[in-house]
This record gives sequence, C-alpha cells and structure tokens, in this order.
Amino acid sequence: MARRAVHFLGWDGAPIPRVVDWLRETLGAELHEWTIALPGGRAVRTLRRALAADPTGAGAPEVLTGGALTDRLLDLPGEAASRLARTLCWEQVLRGARPADLRLLAGIAVEGDDDGRLRGLAGQLRQAHADLVGAGLGVEQVLACEVLAARPRERERWQLFGRLQGDYRSLLAEAGLEDPHDRRREALDEGRLRTGAQVVLVDLAEPQPLRDAVLEKLDGTVHHLVLAPLDEAHLFDGDGRLLRDAWLERPLQIALDDWQVVADPAAQCEAVLAGLAEASLDGETAVGLADPRVLPELTEAFARQGVTLRDGSGAPLQKTPELRLLRLVASALREPTPRSFADLWRHPWFEAALARAMGGEPAPIGDLDAYVTAHLVDDLREELLGTRRRETERNARIQRALEQTEALLTPLLRAKGRIETLEALRALIAEVAPVAELDSNDPAHQPRIEALRQLARILDELAAVPQLIASGRQPADHLERVLQVAEDARVPPPPPQPNAPTVEALGWLELAMDPAPRLVVTSVLEGLVPAAAALDSLLPAALRRDLGLPSEEDRLARDLHLAQVLCASRRTTWVTPRLGPGGDPTLPSRLLLRASAAETAARVRHWTEGGRRVPVASPARPPLEPPARLRPVEPLQSLPVTAFRRWLQAPFLFHTTIELDLRACTDDAREIDAAGFGTLLHGALEVLGEKDLCSCADPEVLRQALADALSDQARRTYGSNPRPAVALQIEQAHRRLELFVPEQVQRVQAGWRVREVEWRAPEPVQLPCGTLAIRGSIDRIDEHEDGRLCLLDYKSSSKRKKPERAHRTKEGTWMDLQLPLYVHLARALAGDAPVHGGYVALGPDDSNTGFEDWFDLRDHVQEALDEASRIAEQIRSGTLPPTEARYRPFDPFEGYLVGHGLDLAESEEGEE
Repeated sequence: MARRAVHFLGWDGAPIPRVVDWLRETLGAELHEWTIALPGGRAVRTLRRALAADPTGAGAPEVLTGGALTDRLLDLPGEAASRLARTLCWEQVLRGARPADLRLLAGIAVEGDDDGRLRGLAGQLRQAHADLVGAGLGVEQVLACEVLAARPRERERWQLFGRLQGDYRSLLAEAGLEDPHDRRREALDEGRLRTGAQVVLVDLAEPQPLRDAVLEKLDGTVHHLVLAPLDEAHLFDGDGRLLRDAWLERPLQIALDDWQVVADPAAQCEAVLAGLAEASLDGETAVGLADPRVLPELTEAFARQGVTLRDGSGAPLQKTPELRLLRLVASALREPTPRSFADLWRHPWFEAALARAMGGEPAPIGDLDAYVTAHLVDDLREELLGTRRRETERNARIQRALEQTEALLTPLLRAKGRIETLEALRALIAEVAPVAELDSNDPAHQPRIEALRQLARILDELAAVPQLIASGRQPADHLERVLQVAEDARVPPPPPQPNAPTVEALGWLELAMDPAPRLVVTSVLEGLVPAAAALDSLLPAALRRDLGLPSEEDRLARDLHLAQVLCASRRTTWVTPRLGPGGDPTLPSRLLLRASAAETAARVRHWTEGGRRVPVASPARPPLEPPARLRPVEPLQSLPVTAFRRWLQAPFLFHTTIELDLRACTDDAREIDAAGFGTLLHGALEVLGEKDLCSCADPEVLRQALADALSDQARRTYGSNPRPAVALQIEQAHRRLELFVPEQVQRVQAGWRVREVEWRAPEPVQLPCGTLAIRGSIDRIDEHEDGRLCLLDYKSSSKRKKPERAHRTKEGTWMDLQLPLYVHLARALAGDAPVHGGYVALGPDDSNTGFEDWFDLRDHVQEALDEASRIAEQIRSGTLPPTEARYRPFDPFEGYLVGHGLDLAESEEGEE
C-alpha cells in the first residue's frame, strides 16, 4: 500500500514555479530519486527546463506524462502491440466475421472488402476494448448493466463483441504480440509493480481507473500536488482526485469584465489583439485555442501587427510537404486520372524532380489542364485526343511527362508486398525531397527534419507489423496505411526567433500549466469547452455511467477545475463570438453560465446583449475607376471582329485576354462548358458545306448527315467512352440538331443554299482609320437564288436572340460589332451582290430554334466601321475606359478584376 499525501499549492499564481519550489524545498537533494508526472508533454518540457536551471546542481528527476506513468511503474516484459498492429488485428477479425455480424456491430451493411468502414469499425472496437480493460471490466459486467436489460439487440451486440474479443486476443498471441491494456491489467493483477517507487503527481486530478489502481498498490510514496487552495479541499477526494458532483455544483467564479462577447471571428481577432496589447509580447502572453479553425485568421491578424502567433502544438504531420507528396502519389497509384497526375505534378518537389528527368523542361501542368478542359477525359492510358498541330505538340509534352512520371514511380508500381513498397517509398522520398538542403543546426529546418524522422518511424512501425495481421494488396493500400498512421502525429513548431515578438497559441488542456501571466481564451463555446463527446454506439453515455467509465460529466468537472485555475492564477479574458467560422449562430460554453442563481440572469443577459452590431446602411457603390494596364504592350496590328464586344463590355479584360493573351488555367471541368458545346455543334454543322448537302431539302438525309458528323466530332473531341455527363450533353446536341433540320429544309425551300462554311478573309481588312485591320471566321454564308448573300453566326444559347438587339441598345449604343464587320470583311466575296446577316439559333426547343435575319444590316455597316475606328484609336491611346456598368461578369474573379467586386456569374448556357 502506497504512502500517499495530498498538497494544495493554491491557484493564485503560475503553477510551474510553485511546483519547482515545492520539489526543491520538500525533496531537496533526493529529487533525482523521484518520478514526476504531469498532464501533457508541454508541461513536461516546461518543468524539465525549469529544473535544469537549478543553481544547486542537484540531479534531475525523471519527468514524464501521466499517460506514461503507468507503464513506468509496472513490470511489463514482452512486446506490446502498437496502435497500428491492434487496429490491423481487429480488421482481420472483422474480415473473418459473417455479414450478419458486421451488420449487427455497425448498424448498417458492411462488406468484408469495404476497407474504409472496416477500419472505422475496427477503431471503435479497439477503443471499447481499451476502455473496458483499463477499468478492469469484462463483457460479463457489461451484460449485467440495467441499461441493457430492456435492450435485447444491444445484449446480442455485446455477446458478439465478447466472441470477437476472444478472436482478437488469440490472433495477437499468434502474431507474438500482446494488447498493452491487457498486459498492464495482467501485471497489476499479478502484483508486478516497481518496488520502492517514489512518485509526485502534478495536477493529475482527473480520475484514470488503471493509473489510480496502480498507484493504490505501490509500496512506495506518492505525493499529489493539487492546483487549488486548502479551503477548496472538499472538492477533491483523499487522493487528490476531483469529486465530480462537488465540482458540478460549484459555480465558476469569473468576472463579467473578463468575458467578452463579440460578433464574429473577425471581431474575436480584434478582441484578442486588444486584450494582449497591454502586456509585453515576448513570453508574457498566450492565446488559448478552443477551436483550432480560428488559428489561420488569428495568425494573419497577428502578422499584420508584426507579431508571430506560434502554434505550440505544432503542425499536423499530414500537412507537411512529405505527407502531401505521399497522399498525391497514393492517389495517382489508386486512380491514374488526369486530375491525380496534375495534382502530383503541382507538388513543388515532384515538379522539380520531373523537370530534372525531362532535361529541364517544365512539367506541362497547364497543357494537361487545357487537355482535360477540352476533352474531358478520365483515362490517360488511351491515345491522347487532338489532331491539330498545336494539339499534337501539346500532347507530345504531356506524353513525355507521363512517361517520366511512370519512371519515377516504377519502383512503387513494381513493388510486391508491404516491405518492398515501404523500401520503394523511402527511395522515392530520398530522390524527390530536397533532403540535402537541410541543416540540423538551422532552427528553421527543424520542423522538416522532425517530419522526416516521424515518417521514418512510421515506415519502421509498418515494416515491423507481423505478416499474419498485415493488410493491403496493392502499393496504394500500403501508402494509405502510412497516411492513416500519420493522422494523429504533429511536428513541433520551429523555436521562436530571438528578436521577434511571439505569442504562443495553446490547446485548452495545455493552458493551466503555461507560465504566461496574461491569457486570452478564444471560442469559449458550447461543444468546444467542454469538447463534445464523440459518438460511440457501443459505449453510449448511459452505459458508461452504469459501468463507472469516464463520462461527459467527468470532462465537465475537469474543465470547470481548469477554468477556475485560469481565472485565479492570472489575468484571463474569455472571448465568445456569436457566429462561428462558418457563419452559424453559436452558444456560450456551459462553463461560463455555471453561476449562482443570483448571477445566472446577469450572465445570460451579458451573452444576449453582447456582440451585437448596429446595422448601418450599405454605402453606395463608388463609380468604377478606369483600371490601368498591367504592362505596356506592342500596338496591335489586327483584331478578330469578336474582340470589339470585349472592349465595349470590359476594356481591362480586353487587355488581359486579347493584348496579353492570358487565359484561365483550371482542371475542375466536369462537363462540356458553353464554348465547348457551341464548338461541338459548329463542327457538326460544317458538313452542310459539302456539295451534296449544301442545297439538300431531304430531312432524313440531313438528319443522318448531321447525326454522323456530330458523332464523329464528339468521338474526336471526347473519345469513344465519354463521361456520363458528357454523353448526356452529346445527346442534347443531337436533339438540337434534330430540331434544326426542319428549319434548314425550309431555308433551302425558300431559295437559299450554303455557299461557304467557316469562311475566312484571305487577309486582314483595314478599318477606315488606317491604324488597325480586322479579321475573322464567318460560321456560314448562304446564297439566295436571286444572288443575295447572308452571313450567319451560329448561336447555341438557350434563348433565341434577335441580332439587332444583341448589337445595339434601344438608344443606339453599340454592344457588339460582329455582323456589320463581317459584311465589311466579305465585300470581296460578295462583289455587287446585296449582303445581310443573321443568327442561326440552335436552342433546346422549337421556339428557340431557327433563323433570325437582320435585313437592314447594311444601313449600320458604316456606323459600325466608324465605331470600330473610334475603338481602335482608344486602344492606341494607351488608356483603358471603365467597365460598362451593365456588364455581367462571367465568374466571380472576373468581376473582381473589372471592379464589380466578387459578383456572382450570370452567364447563359451556350453563349459564346
């Protein structure tokens, strides 16, 4: 039986200095013989640093976390199964279970090859096993609970769990391993404890069944240093553990002046900066993060003030360049799609390695994005589509990159089994990651060095898993397992810069032991403090209470104690935004409302009346300012006639797209866009220029010819096996051409024949101003029996438009110059024949399909030429007029560029 003593250190000062003083005064020269246990690794590091500064030169004690204390006090021979090995073992057990058993455990149908659900279910069973064994419980105690008496299906689940638990233990034993929780419980029951242990617990007041049972059986001495004054001893039991019910009845003593209710996360950033402004920044302040999602916004707000906000918990290993690379490689191995290859090529390390392999040629990411956007393919193993010279050159660059990518990944692709895959993975990282640049003496390189160490440890752990319980058949399976093991790992942040003001950002459970005298706790909201309980279908809250397992009420008591320590030990500000990061309404933490009856109303009023913003009238949008060119450009010699519309709408976009030839580069296309849909129809309609079809009035012949032409065009553009959405759009295009056939028949019967398709002027034609020429391709030119010509432009928008209204407003202002300038281009072709223009509407229904002639077009040609000359002079002048006020941006970013803000796009389907 251990000799135990509880010491109340108070809570009106920084904890670590008080702990150090107590250790030195009480244990003195014998301090090195003791084991000191604290809550959390950061507290351990802080105490070690404080003790290392001991001027007496006394030996250092063993300092470790409360979680590691149990293993230190028990005699544990043999090899314990790692978390990974236990998960894999449970997965093996579940794969051997009947489908009915899996359904009973999970509550839904789970197939034996459903790796994702099996992995989640295995994790749940692993945790249930740990909770029960840690508390010294078995399935028989669970079945005896009153909660299960009236729930026969739940009893059946637990009986099944008991059988699977036996299989799990047998499989582990066959693999030469033992569950660590079973091993600890067995050692405790057999009395295999460290003799003469001398232990100091520092604020380990939260009950932990197994650890408490081990401490109870020790034959040494146990001191428990409790962060509370002696007059609050009634809140703890005789061993210094929290008395849950006593804490749940105690109000949290917090001044309303220390509780700030703000409107939203942006206002929270302002409150944090204001709260810390009164204190010095170097080691004197800390920020508590109840919600890690606010960290990026806080970091940016601090950076604007020249202050570094340092995440004390470090960065997730999953977000390091090393793990991002592995995730992208796994995706490319699992699904070799254009998207997965483009994502892999975008990783800067792989991009550099690919460029080296291609003799310095950059990775053709833009080419691949353009290819996917144009052809919407999901499989790059087929022959690349496109026959034009520019397309074949683009395809050659993509093919070279694909071949070099395969060469870099060949060791992984050819790896057989887990060990070969892990070795190939090490080789890939060594080849791709710029490890040679790392300097172990450079603090800035420490995070990457630590990330590589952790990754090496994970690979070693995976390699050490006995083959009996190892899983995975393909290299991608093993890579995904690496990513799974890395989910909870974090990389420590680099040390603070000596001359840069730095503020630590800490998690909720780390705050009590932090030495900073000034503290601001953010997002003190319900569901975050205390943290919402994880859903557990096997051990729900009612069953946990019946079994005496740690419950939601225990976490609440723990957090009430932590909050009271923070309130009493330093100046602490609590901040609660009324809106969360996603804009959803929030509720304050129940901790803040834990008050006496007299105070509760005041705290509720403080919440409901705080953080409200007085609505103000939105300011009028300022007039659009003419934007400046991004850089000087060479004077244009010629322009396509369609470019004038861009100038009339948004001159800045004319500058970026026409003068600078800038294009959006994306890989998010999932279906044919409006321009691609129009191009598909245009390509099919070119067949009408053939000799036997240009004046054909037979609807069946026309229908078949257009259908065949469209199918050929679709096959050349989107391959023989297009995506389902693309296949549906192709069918829609067929439908539009079928609707067009009767209109074409009537056109021929009215005396018209197709004379030219995709006609281009032999050379650019000068405008009257003499400083600019125009060029263009006319979709179709029809000739009537009487010699008249009609210049037609195909329109695949959903709504039928009259060409005169698309070109000029009711007031006569020009919006487009296309058709009148076509007339000017085609004068050499027309000779003395009368010429007019029009649209061919290819809509989704009868009412939006047909010919729209503009017979009085000739009356506007000279005015259009004068307008084009005026625009040419504007372009030459070097200034950009403001965007036309009625212009609707094509997408939000375009709206931002032209000064409309992030307006939503409002484009019509099929509009070119």
